[in-house]
Amino acid sequence: MKLAIVSRLVLPEGGLTLSAFRLAAALAEAGHEAEVIYDAGEPPADLAAHGRRVAFVDGPGPVSRRLAAALEAGGAEAVLVDSGQIADLRAAAAVAPAAVHANMHDAVCPDRARYWARAKQPCRVRAGWRCAALRPALGCSGLRRSLDPRHITAQREILDLLRGGGLGVVCVSTDQAELYTRHGVAAERVAVLPNLGIRASADSLREAARRTPEEWRGATAFFGRLSKQKGGQLLADLGDRLPAAARFRIFGDGYLGPRIAAAQPAAVMCGHVSQGAVTGVLMWARAVAFTSLWPEPGGIVGVDAQLMDVPVAAFDVGAPRYWPAARRFAPGDVDAMAAWLGGCEAPAGPRDPEAVARAQAGYWARIGARGAELLEGFVARGTFGAATADPAEELIRGR
Repeated sequence: MKLAIVSRLVLPEGGLTLSAFRLAAALAEAGHEAEVIYDAGEPPADLAAHGRRVAFVDGPGPVSRRLAAALEAGGAEAVLVDSGQIADLRAAAAVAPAAVHANMHDAVCPDRARYWARAKQPCRVRAGWRCAALRPALGCSGLRRSLDPRHITAQREILDLLRGGGLGVVCVSTDQAELYTRHGVAAERVAVLPNLGIRASADSLREAARRTPEEWRGATAFFGRLSKQKGGQLLADLGDRLPAAARFRIFGDGYLGPRIAAAQPAAVMCGHVSQGAVTGVLMWARAVAFTSLWPEPGGIVGVDAQLMDVPVAAFDVGAPRYWPAARRFAPGDVDAMAAWLGGCEAPAGPRDPEAVARAQAGYWARIGARGAELLEGFVARGTFGAATADPAEELIRGR
């Protein structure tokens, strides 16, 4: 099968773009021809390392027109669109069986990725103008953008297109699949394929561990953007409740950074780091604090931690609801999370690089095989078939 993945986000260190490129690599390794079509920037280094094919949407005219021309020239048998743009979906659907690669909540929230309320609960309001009327009362994020009629109209057009039939939705967690079906997308056209995370050789893992600074070893680590959606406003309180021996370390940046830094020792704030540095920290980590309060669609760092056998503490919302190796807490319950994290012990040394490399390679192979099966079925039938149990246990644990 020949597959095209359409992406508008090219951020070499960003999870959204990495997910598209890594999926292309896994499907190609499963025996299919896969390429990523996008319109700007450079492909992530790990895609180039795997030798996967990429294509730029270049030339004059609107991007949607150039995209349609690129798809027609490529001869794809199926198309995944993760740009969240209605023009891209229509261009893809005109060429081949098409599905949304749902790394964000574009179709069900005009604020795209956020979809959370001040009450720390997933939003239950059906997408559309009623949503717009209730957002100020709910305390939703991004009001300026999400109350703009243009964004509400675009979001509603995507959802109407998905409800109308013909297109599929490939979600990155069962929680997200439930979100789409609650908003009226037929269950047989919704499938779950978790995101791919780090995959490295044993030698690379060994070197990453060796390069990890002493002050980062044995850390209780947070990775991510320092925003309210990611629970950044809770990190200072979490740090205050953890014992000094837990070695709390925050990796990331964002608008809440200065507020957190003012309340924590300087050693806690480690800034934005590369994927290689993240790998090294996980090789030594005592635990990972996953503090997202919004329904995280995929949570790549949580998947990485589970594959590396790092203890994970997460709030019971979004993708973590179905993680097989995470300890879950009520959203916002910092006391309970801190008590559990404080009891985690640091490893005596770095994790076994051979064992980690095997776990990562096995996960990639399982995702590639499941993705190929799902897409081949969608091309043949126009649906993904009957809903199945959550795949996280099988795919992450290898069972």
